[in-house]
Amino acid sequence: MNRIKELRQSKGLTQVEVAKKVGVSNQAIHYFETGQKKPKTETWQKLADYFGVSVPYIKGELDTEYLEKMVELLMLINFPNVVLKYRNNELNDSCKPFLTISITSQIIKLLGYDSREKFQEIYKKTMRLGDNPENSIEVKAYKESFLKILTTSKEIANNLLKEYEKLEEKQK
Repeated sequence: MNRIKELRQSKGLTQVEVAKKVGVSNQAIHYFETGQKKPKTETWQKLADYFGVSVPYIKGELDTEYLEKMVELLMLINFPNVVLKYRNNELNDSCKPFLTISITSQIIKLLGYDSREKFQEIYKKTMRLGDNPENSIEVKAYKESFLKILTTSKEIANNLLKEYEKLEEKQK
């Protein structure tokens, strides 16, 4: 079931208000909420934009179990001064920013956003926030590496997830 009604009610909005903002009839919103009809692709996007969520989320397609595991993995790899092993390699703190980008990229994709666009957006904000020229040099140095990681992030994140799941099984 989609999340249109849930999002509408959480914002204290009526079907009429949502219909006006999205450009459909009140009856269409009712049909969408009850599952009697499905919005067209462009209407899904308008609804997602209006509520500030991704299209997969509003459609009710978000795999929350996978998302939860990705968040756990992200937290696990960011414990400072902890050396992790992955495929017979030791991952120290210098590797962690790249692994973080990889996992975050998968989370961003799961939420329905383009990870490259999101990275560019964050990169621009980081450059504006960095008053220190040395910070700008540091961020620029990592930019290309991060962009390369985004292309293989699914493979990296899923391989790390498999290793994490093995750890969970050993604890049982």
